[in-house]
Amino acid sequence: MNNIDAEKFYLASETIGKDINLIQGAGGNTSYKEGESLIVKASGCKLKKARQEKIFVNLNRNKIIKQLSKNDNDLEQSFEYEKIKLRPSIETSMHAVIPHKYVFHVHCLNTLGLIVQEGFEVYLKDIFEDLNYAIIKYVKPGISLAKEISKVFSNSIPDVLFLSNHGLVVGGEDLDKIIEKIYFISNKLKNNKKEYKKLNHHSLENLSINSLFRPTSFLEAHQLAASKRSINIASSGSLYPDHVVFLGPSTLSINNISEFNDLNYFFNNKKKLPVIIYKDLGVLVPKDISYEAEEMVLALSRVVSNIPENSKINYLTKFQENELINWPAETYRFKLNSLN
Repeated sequence: MNNIDAEKFYLASETIGKDINLIQGAGGNTSYKEGESLIVKASGCKLKKARQEKIFVNLNRNKIIKQLSKNDNDLEQSFEYEKIKLRPSIETSMHAVIPHKYVFHVHCLNTLGLIVQEGFEVYLKDIFEDLNYAIIKYVKPGISLAKEISKVFSNSIPDVLFLSNHGLVVGGEDLDKIIEKIYFISNKLKNNKKEYKKLNHHSLENLSINSLFRPTSFLEAHQLAASKRSINIASSGSLYPDHVVFLGPSTLSINNISEFNDLNYFFNNKKKLPVIIYKDLGVLVPKDISYEAEEMVLALSRVVSNIPENSKINYLTKFQENELINWPAETYRFKLNSLN
């Protein structure tokens, strides 16, 4: 790929990386193929820095596909890392099995608001009648997901993949059309009937002064506490992988100061602290939360606000949560973002 094409790819990656509705923290990844090479974003790196830093690694695509066909171990263990020691994205094998020249994987919040619902497939069929897409059932990101996607591409060549409880993948030969398609899908799935309730979140400042927690810096995120419905959705389980990795499997809800004091006492000296939703007041986060993890609180609030009334939610199971919590590949990504 010549310098002009490469710069256009980096610019497109940076563009979506700067849009929090598409990418949060170091989530999401992009790639392009050139001959036998697969150039893919490195794990823990941020797409919004695509033109500022070296965040892509060059790998042999054929080797990745060969490894995928013969073993079920994490492919990350057998990649030949470059001298700079960047690890390829957890999703590298997914990018390898998709035949399109360019592949963009985003954690589109409007899309997530739909694909965490039970029976979302019917709605997709109605709204995207002319879209060449496929739906992938939820499996653990990485090699398991790549194998599910590989099955789809053995029978057809969709441009769009809706990854249940995970995100959106758009591939193609034209970068402009890919970006256009991502925004088309996001805008189509946006809930324009959101209601914002005025909350007394300032009172959280005083009650949390001598605690392990503080009010979230993202004012919009306090809307998680605005209704019984939003509290129930957010505190009843995990919706997608980054929810688990960055916020933990449990978001807690409380109704009064006594419950807050009990939680603060219980979590004293604990390493991992939860996000707390205080009914009608707002959201409290650990005082030592990273910026990237706090972005996930804002993301969660936007996903929840995009879910219509009376929708049934398809949460990740405890088994699926546990697959992510102690996974070395995700632990590595989390640590990188905690340091930044």
